[in-house]
Amino acid sequence: MTDTTISRSIETVLKIVNDISPRIASAYQTTTRNELILVGGAALFSVYNLVQYIKDKSTAKYYLPPRVPFALPLVGHSLYLLWDSNQFIDWCAKKYGEVYEISIMGKIVTVASGLSGQEALKADTDFLSLEEGVIKDVLYLQYAIDKTTFEIGFYVNPVVAKAVISHKKVPRHTEGILKGMDAGFKNLLPATDSFVLKDPNHFFQRLIAHMSVPTLIGKEVGDNATVIESFAAFTADVTDNIPIFMSVPVVFHRFITPYLQSFKRHRVIMSKFIAPVVESRRQAADAAKLKGETYKAEDDFLQGLLEFVKPDGTNYTADQVAQATLLVAFASVHTTATNLAFCAYWIVSRPDIKQAILEEIESVVGKDINTELTYEHFENMPYLDKVIRESVRQGADVLAVGKKCLKTFTFSNGYQVPAGRVVETTNRRLNMGLSANRVDISEMDPLESGSRPPTTASRDYVTFGMGKHLCPGRFFAVLEIKLTIIQLLRQYDITPSTSSPAHPVKLIGGFMATNSSAPIRFTKRKL
Repeated sequence: MTDTTISRSIETVLKIVNDISPRIASAYQTTTRNELILVGGAALFSVYNLVQYIKDKSTAKYYLPPRVPFALPLVGHSLYLLWDSNQFIDWCAKKYGEVYEISIMGKIVTVASGLSGQEALKADTDFLSLEEGVIKDVLYLQYAIDKTTFEIGFYVNPVVAKAVISHKKVPRHTEGILKGMDAGFKNLLPATDSFVLKDPNHFFQRLIAHMSVPTLIGKEVGDNATVIESFAAFTADVTDNIPIFMSVPVVFHRFITPYLQSFKRHRVIMSKFIAPVVESRRQAADAAKLKGETYKAEDDFLQGLLEFVKPDGTNYTADQVAQATLLVAFASVHTTATNLAFCAYWIVSRPDIKQAILEEIESVVGKDINTELTYEHFENMPYLDKVIRESVRQGADVLAVGKKCLKTFTFSNGYQVPAGRVVETTNRRLNMGLSANRVDISEMDPLESGSRPPTTASRDYVTFGMGKHLCPGRFFAVLEIKLTIIQLLRQYDITPSTSSPAHPVKLIGGFMATNSSAPIRFTKRKL
């Protein structure tokens, strides 16, 4: 194309603009405000439908599940979920089957329930990825940790967990957990006979950190207040930023991240206090080897990380191991504290359940609160097992997991999920079946869990995952929860701070479950 041709084209465009500009200005001046709003709304609706049409055309080659109708522009089915998510999901399953598509805030997601939900939970990470889904698209953990830490967290931590905190090895951590718990009670609770905890979640998170740091990270930092606080606060810093990141376009995230909760301070703390422990242990092992002596390694999670051998035959550096403990913190503190809170609030809201647990504790341990707990005590409380299992079961998300499809995934019924789409599973419905709508406090029945322990997964208990994705840290988490409930009830009577107990489970957006945050009254028991 010549310069003359380009010049003529530009002149033609300018002439057209000059011709129509007065008409547009005149129309704008003579149009009422309501007419402008109507035209603008129509234009926006047209653009929205055009975008949806383009998206639908791009997935036309797939055998897609049915799409639930009646979606509203921009918000999709979000208002239905907000109004009554359990009934909406039940209606969708009854009308469209196990797999269907809905729109959440204008974004199409695939929902899987029943056997298809189990398939999604068990799916290989090459197809459905938790890391690329909820971890990066909801929690935005990629802003808090680097690529190597992600690698350790998703591929090394599960291996170490199975070796260090398996069902067979978890009993040996009982003493350390109890020691950390005692320190937590002393540091976190007032010395008065009666008090109200206005922020129980803050207490539960820090109590779990007190128990987890010495047993998972090491005795060397077991009473290090800075490390313990960072362990607990890292989770809160991540979750507190989620609403901000979700309301701001991704392209602007890098500009706002420096002004949000500081992730850097946690990395600095881990490098300052944990990396030297790694170096010290490695030096001690090398020194023992030179002397021909047997090195007695610590039996904790940190030791498993620092000894892990990569495929190339090398170990991770001390600082890489130190940074990886942040994901240990997130997994141990966030999930365990949430499930502990579910249990505590059910106990607070149901005096009959609390009394039954107390009677079981007294029959196994005795009435003397100075009697030391043992793992044998822990194993002989079947009713408390039922309470924990049912509390955790009730706390499942209505729509959960949020795995991103990395390459076309096909369910056994033939329906397909295209790459890039998110798959949500109906975890509460999988857990509760036809009782998913049972939400009244009085309807919670621990006996519905039968005789299965809270660590055993089943088709009606998917809280800890399924198949090869079953949480390897569940034995340690349940041990912490159970010991905490026993010790709390032995030392305190916990009751609602008001005449009306809060419901233990709250729903964010109508489908994401979290625990109550209502204040709890603690009253010391008489010796």
